[in-house]
Amino acid sequence: MRPLRFALGPRNLPVSKALELQATTSLARLLWYSGRRDKARAMLADIYNWFTEGFDTASLKRSQGAARATRRVKSVGSMLKAMDRQITMKRLTGAIGAEVKGLTLNHGLDDSTFAIIHQAFLDHCMFRGQFLEPAAQTAFTHRWGNVLRASYLRQLEIPENPEVLASVNRGKAFAFTTEQWHSDLSFMAAPPAHAILAAQVLPETGGDTMFANQYLAYETLSDGMKRLLEGLRALLGGAKLAAYSGIENSAPPQSHPVVRTHPETCRKGLYVNRLYTYSIDGLTEAESRGLLDFLCERSCRPDFTYRHQWAAGDVIMWDNRCTLHYAVHDYGEATRVMHRTTIAGEIPR
Repeated sequence: MRPLRFALGPRNLPVSKALELQATTSLARLLWYSGRRDKARAMLADIYNWFTEGFDTASLKRSQGAARATRRVKSVGSMLKAMDRQITMKRLTGAIGAEVKGLTLNHGLDDSTFAIIHQAFLDHCMFRGQFLEPAAQTAFTHRWGNVLRASYLRQLEIPENPEVLASVNRGKAFAFTTEQWHSDLSFMAAPPAHAILAAQVLPETGGDTMFANQYLAYETLSDGMKRLLEGLRALLGGAKLAAYSGIENSAPPQSHPVVRTHPETCRKGLYVNRLYTYSIDGLTEAESRGLLDFLCERSCRPDFTYRHQWAAGDVIMWDNRCTLHYAVHDYGEATRVMHRTTIAGEIPR
């Protein structure tokens, strides 16, 4: 049997080569995180040269079947340029987290530098010692997409930079929306995709933020449980956040898949949380509660998590489509000020 190929003009692309491109990119990123940077760069250079020396760019763009491969080849080229600039990344845990060094977010980023940050972000991204200014945070946020300004959070907007929210400690009594595992504003019809949090003023001790990988929460389920969850949808509402904000809960309940497919990585992850998810569509209250308790308990297992201890100037990004987070409020009335921006997302599929 002849191998399946994409028609790409001057030369055909075997599907196996397209898969190799995807696998090589992922493996090179892991090698880079682990410090084996020469090996990572050599792998990327080999696969990049194979593609760029044998294909006509115009033909690649005309081929619908190769569109994803074309974008990935371009991304690999950008990654190679950024590697030459001594940008380094280090994995923070076996489950989630990557620390990026060698750049300053207060300065504008060129496309090649941004490309390698984007690759790292698909894992989870953290930058030390940035001391990010509000205007620079706004500019950096716009590199990722449109900024989401939700009515529930308007009272937190900084007047001179309204796309930036100032999250200030109001005491533990008001931490009930953040001191739970959750995905930001997941009760919206199109919940936010990304969030960027920049430390401004920190308490002397405490105030950590935890993150949990929802790919792993799903991928390590039994095949039987995966079949059970297939096609199930959960109901979500924003009553708790409305109470925190002191406004009327005017948002209608939303139905989202219990298992969400990430639009960029195509990986599946759990998409339920204790803060906003209150029922499973089509199940009784008792059935819903039992299943949701199991899924929410599983979603934050210690081996799926990373706990970040904040330092002055830190900036953290996370992807709400595959990550839950939890803000630990163990610092009493101490001052804690964080600047936050949110990037608009899409309807979960």
